[in-house]
Amino acid sequence: MVAAVAAIIGATGTPALAVDDGFYTTSATPSNCPDDDDPAGYVYFVDYGEGDLSNPAKNDDYVSIRDTCADGDGVAAYAWHKGVKHGPKYNGRGFDEFMVWDPFGNVLPGERIGIQICSQNGTYGTPYDCGSVIYRTSQDG
Repeated sequence: MVAAVAAIIGATGTPALAVDDGFYTTSATPSNCPDDDDPAGYVYFVDYGEGDLSNPAKNDDYVSIRDTCADGDGVAAYAWHKGVKHGPKYNGRGFDEFMVWDPFGNVLPGERIGIQICSQNGTYGTPYDCGSVIYRTSQDG
């Protein structure tokens, strides 16, 4: 085993490093947001490190949902994993609050992830001012 690792390092010059496959997207900027230059929310796909203690699955592949508009409405996130849509997951905790959501479990190399976020009035409200769905393919899982 040691010889195999040494051979890989010798052939490449460096050991294999983990790739941070994390990315994010935003909602559209709603007309009722006090700061008309900012979106109503952000959704981040997190793929790096030890994970977040607030994630019950304790893995490093999860979504963080953040509300950035003090308009009284929350934000709802959607996620796609291997072609399956998950969500919405509603964050109604208030302005500048975030929450962790783990709809994927552990993402493997080559799997496709998508995320989207919208403004939403209440848990069962109708989404509005949705941002674009952004997709990425995981490099290292």
